[in-house]
Amino acid sequence: RTGGGIPDGPLAGTDTLWLHVPEAVPPGARRILLLGDSGVQYLGPELSDAAADAGAAVAFSSEVECTAVNPEGITLQTDGEIARREPCHDERRELWQRLAEEFDPDVVVLYMANAGGIASVRLDDRWVRDCDPAYDAYVEDSVRHDLDLVTPDGAPVVLMTAPYIAVIDGSSGDRVDCRNELLHDIADTRPGTDIVDLNRFVLTQARAGEDMFVDSVHLSPDGGRLVSEWLLPALGPGV
Repeated sequence: RTGGGIPDGPLAGTDTLWLHVPEAVPPGARRILLLGDSGVQYLGPELSDAAADAGAAVAFSSEVECTAVNPEGITLQTDGEIARREPCHDERRELWQRLAEEFDPDVVVLYMANAGGIASVRLDDRWVRDCDPAYDAYVEDSVRHDLDLVTPDGAPVVLMTAPYIAVIDGSSGDRVDCRNELLHDIADTRPGTDIVDLNRFVLTQARAGEDMFVDSVHLSPDGGRLVSEWLLPALGPGV
């Protein structure tokens, strides 16, 4: 996990690159919980600022290579290098469950920036990527499990699609499509779950000349601000 162990004591007031929880939330402010991979480190601060301007509050948790898309913590790069990390899903889910309980969000947003990438991951002794049926089934089951854990009282969920521009390998558009179709399937079949098409928004902004990304995966500060202004109205009344 990015941030190591789970903090001791209440999470309120935690403010790091990977975990941000407001010290206090104004009465009546809409509470937005943003969860996901390393992309959240770049979107989270911009969304927090934009939400505060709108009278809302944001908490976020960013997990690098410890989300539903990395089953065993083992990745294979195109140069043949294998990266191994200790299994972390139980710890991550414990943190996310605690975060949801303590922050008590009005809406949960899931944003996984890395889709269709060039690395493969290990699943049941095979190297797999998006569009592999077994892998897609694993990701869908894991995402659903995560969402159920953080919405025990049925809080609304918003899933964000992954953008094509966030892909290093130009041939991987089909794999991004597979990931986004999976998210659409979850939104279509899980009560209280909607989807916002970040992919379409990014493409629209790119055609307008906006440079949305600081690298091949992560939103730039300007990109994060544009996405936040676009996203907030989709997150419910009062934002």
